[in-house]
Amino acid sequence: ELIWNTLSDDKVEDYENKDLFAHSQQLHAIFSKNDMFIGDRGFVRCKGKWSLYTPDSICKGETQLSTIKANQTTCITRVLNAIERGFGRLKQWNFIGSVVNTDFIPVIGSIMRTLCAVDN
Repeated sequence: ELIWNTLSDDKVEDYENKDLFAHSQQLHAIFSKNDMFIGDRGFVRCKGKWSLYTPDSICKGETQLSTIKANQTTCITRVLNAIERGFGRLKQWNFIGSVVNTDFIPVIGSIMRTLCAVDN
């Protein structure tokens, strides 16, 4: 949720921490407005200019989702499950499964790309 909130269009004055604003600027440079984000039901309350897809829930008084919403929820859930299974496989590596030494921070991106490629 912290990353999602830093993707909002808040002004510098709205941030209590200048490091958070720098992080926000870096994320804005990485992601474009056409990028899609998938989140679980906890992200339903997040609003922003980015496309956020979450599984739909049955509203009060409804007995089932519409066909379109049910199909979209199924697709989102399948993607979320695949991502979670991938995280689980990555955590089986001793390097990722424990606390990572801060000496590796400059190269953590390269290490993660390598581990993901090996896992794939």
